[in-house]
Amino acid sequence: MIKYFFVLFIFIPLASIAQIKPVTKPSQGKADSQSPVVGDTTGINSPQFLDSDSGSVGIGTTTPSPNAVLDIKGTNKGLLLPRIGLINTTLPGPLQSHEAGIILYNQNTINDLKPGFYGNDGVKWKRLAEQSATIFFNVKDFGAKGDNITNDATSIQKAIDSAKSVGGGIVFFPAGNYLIDTTLYIRNSLGIYLMGVGSFGGSTIKYTKTNGDFIKIQGSLTTIVLAN
Repeated sequence: MIKYFFVLFIFIPLASIAQIKPVTKPSQGKADSQSPVVGDTTGINSPQFLDSDSGSVGIGTTTPSPNAVLDIKGTNKGLLLPRIGLINTTLPGPLQSHEAGIILYNQNTINDLKPGFYGNDGVKWKRLAEQSATIFFNVKDFGAKGDNITNDATSIQKAIDSAKSVGGGIVFFPAGNYLIDTTLYIRNSLGIYLMGVGSFGGSTIKYTKTNGDFIKIQGSLTTIVLAN
């Protein structure tokens, strides 16, 4: 019986062989500048470094803080968090479920949401207060007079609502007598501060009607502090 043996030859261009390089992983305790990290297409400017003693990961540094899980350092770049369109503060979507500790940037202006940074407490989304000059709301900037003549109810309510819209703030009453003839409402607002000037001859709110409440606080998440 005659047996036939076939030998299959595979030809690979030498140029292709030259391009094949072994894949290496960064060793613990050393920065590997040839191993690209997430977000860095060059793999050179921001090496990933794992401190084998503390378990801390560093990007852009070979000495990550032992108190941080991830330590990022840079001189001309920032950290870009996920930009997502939320639906409202009570629904997790487009995430699958609420997860306490998640922070993201919401892009939608819908329902009770507007663009800005939000954090999740495990039950709902909460807008992170903007730490800027807008956190201080002077009622006179909203039209209040404090002259003991003008009805300032509408202007004061606008200042309160503006503080609520950014997640809280200081509603400030410069010295004066502020007359109101309607109830002021603080609804579902975390961290609203009403602040006046002095304790005598300073800031006074006068309710001009004989019956009714001059201010009502509504909502389980409402926190209000009266200070002078």
